[in-house]
Amino acid sequence: IQRWLAECDSTHQRCKTGLSGELVGRETTLPTRLLFVGLSPDSKRKLTVTEGLRGTYTTLSHRWGSKALVQTTRANLSNHQQGVGLEKLPKTFEDAIKLTQMIGVPYIWIDSLCIIQDDPQDWANEARQMGAIYERSYLTIAASSGVDSKSGLY
Repeated sequence: IQRWLAECDSTHQRCKTGLSGELVGRETTLPTRLLFVGLSPDSKRKLTVTEGLRGTYTTLSHRWGSKALVQTTRANLSNHQQGVGLEKLPKTFEDAIKLTQMIGVPYIWIDSLCIIQDDPQDWANEARQMGAIYERSYLTIAASSGVDSKSGLY
């Protein structure tokens, strides 16, 4: 994966411009919230409000499945901003975080964590931005073979 990304970074000019014409991938406008994962397995993972910062992030596209999964709600938003332990996260999220760290990207956007799920206004605002969130992402990790978020990437 790292070799493919290096080739894309150095030779694929078209990959660096989104459909909107904006430069995407590295040092782009960040979504409202991202999960900070750092660059090492020991980094403290926490939900971060970006407040218009620029940077690099990945996105995870996954199947929720029929069972409840870890979500950010109004009740746990403050806790998630303090830290989100890997032991609380399903396998697909865990794998995506490890992949994000492996490629040297400090943030990941996961819908169930980065959108306040029980806040209709936040959900509507973030849903309107979802196309841009995926477009600006350095890499979208697609967990397409699993039946739910517990399946993992591999």
